Amino acid sequence: MKNQNIRYCFRSTKVLVFALCSLFCAVSSFGQDVHFSNFNYAPAMVNPAQAGFFPGHYRWAGLYRSQWSSVPVDYQTLAGGFDMKLRPGFLADGNLLGAGLFLFQDQAGDASLSNGMVAFQTAFHKLLNDELSLSAGVHASLHHRKADASAVTWESQYNGDQFDPSLFSGESFSSQNGNYISAGAGLQLSYQHADTRSNYSIGLSSYHLNSPVFTFYDDTDVKIKQRINLLLLLTRQVNQTLDAHFNFLFSTQGPYREILTEGLLRKHFSLSAGNAIELIGGVGMRWQDAIYPNIGLKINNTEAGVSYDINFSEWKKASLRKGGPEFFIRHVLWKVEPPAEFKPCPIF
Repeated sequence: MKNQNIRYCFRSTKVLVFALCSLFCAVSSFGQDVHFSNFNYAPAMVNPAQAGFFPGHYRWAGLYRSQWSSVPVDYQTLAGGFDMKLRPGFLADGNLLGAGLFLFQDQAGDASLSNGMVAFQTAFHKLLNDELSLSAGVHASLHHRKADASAVTWESQYNGDQFDPSLFSGESFSSQNGNYISAGAGLQLSYQHADTRSNYSIGLSSYHLNSPVFTFYDDTDVKIKQRINLLLLLTRQVNQTLDAHFNFLFSTQGPYREILTEGLLRKHFSLSAGNAIELIGGVGMRWQDAIYPNIGLKINNTEAGVSYDINFSEWKKASLRKGGPEFFIRHVLWKVEPPAEFKPCPIF
């Protein structure tokens, strides 16, 4: 059985690598999307193949991030989502569908530049054997962006002695808000050890596949570049009450690159059903930018925690190393499956 699993894993990995390379070859990008440090709590922002892929039946998640509050370009970011498993009758045993809805709102700077998003995702999960599964997902989202140009000061409004708001800024915007639709897709290969909590996942996704256009000027050549994510999630059961996690995310969008790594320990204080308590803690790093220690607590099916970004890049001169806090929460609900056969009590 073990050799069969290894052959399955090798064969499935070759299929995934070929598909991932095909996605990479299709990419061209511009601009940069908003990110979270605790990316594992925002599956819709990372890979649509994760929709419905979790232990349980229904999942809610939320994040709030306050970034760079010590400088004028501070960010306030709020996100939340819901996804679920679906078992339609036309699917073979062991195969699943997942579906989810994700909401996002971000605002930054003196001009109150904001980006709102409503996204829908669906995924198909194919069980390859008792321990391996292959997932494929698609993403569709509606975005709304706006800004208040009247709140911005311009160099041309300096009269040589002081700022004069009555002077013409020299800037002209055809619009201060607009919408666009974006499409994405992703793949993920996952392994779950049959007898332990150890599990591993590798996935690749691409967003803005349709190269949507958005600009505050009359310029139809400004396209939002596609964003590529490479994700690794590794969990190793150390002993009966301790797990070690290593998470890795590489994102590229046009000239921008972002690499996040984090190492976490999860201590199980109680494993009994209905009274499970887990403490999670560790540290992550956004390469060339910040480190972020984080801590969380899970009681039964609800997990919540906080991390804090500490800048060490050149931006620390403005931020005073205060990247900002990020709060996360997640709740998973299980439903009782109906019995395979139902026999009513006889009537006497």
